[in-house]
Amino acid sequence: SVEVIREYAFLRTALTEFKLGAALRAVGAGAFATGVGFYNQGRILRSIKVDKGNSIFYVYQNALMKKLPDGTSAVVVYFGKNDIVALPDGVSEICCHAFVNSTVQEIQIPSTVTSIGDKAFAGCTQLTRLRIGLAAPENGVSSAVIYFPKGRNEQNSYIRGQYMDCIRINSSDTVFDF
Repeated sequence: SVEVIREYAFLRTALTEFKLGAALRAVGAGAFATGVGFYNQGRILRSIKVDKGNSIFYVYQNALMKKLPDGTSAVVVYFGKNDIVALPDGVSEICCHAFVNSTVQEIQIPSTVTSIGDKAFAGCTQLTRLRIGLAAPENGVSSAVIYFPKGRNEQNSYIRGQYMDCIRINSSDTVFDF
C-alpha cells in the first residue's frame, strides 16, 4: 500500500478522483495539482476519499486535510466548486498549492492559521476576497479582508499576481508583505 505521494505526483494529469489508503503518511507539495495546464481546463480534481483506517488524512468539506502532531490540521488541497470556503477553527496551515487554480471567490481563514505555503492561491482567477480571522478582535472587528481586483485585463492580472506573491504567513512573522 502507498505510504508517500511525492511532490507534483499527479501534476497536469486528467485524473479526477483519488482513493487514499490507510497506510498513507505523507503527501508532497502540489501532489494533487491535476489538470493544471491540461488542455487549459484548470484544476479538474473533483473527489478524494480517504480510508477510514487512515489516522493522518481526512476529508472536510471538499478539502483533503492532514492531522498535525500538535492537534491542529493542515489544508493539503481543496477540490470543491464552492464560491465561498470557510476553513474551520483548528486549521493552522494552508499547504503549498492548496487552492491552486480553484474557482473559489472567497476564502475565510481562521485566526488559528499560522502558515500559508508558497503559491497556495496561485491561479485562483476568481478569488476576490481573503477574510482573515483576528486572534484578538479589536473594536468589535473580528476579521480583516483583503480584496483582489476583479477582471481579466492585463493590468488586473499583474496586480493579482503581485498580491498573490506577497501572501506569506509563518510562525515567526504573521504580517502580509504588501
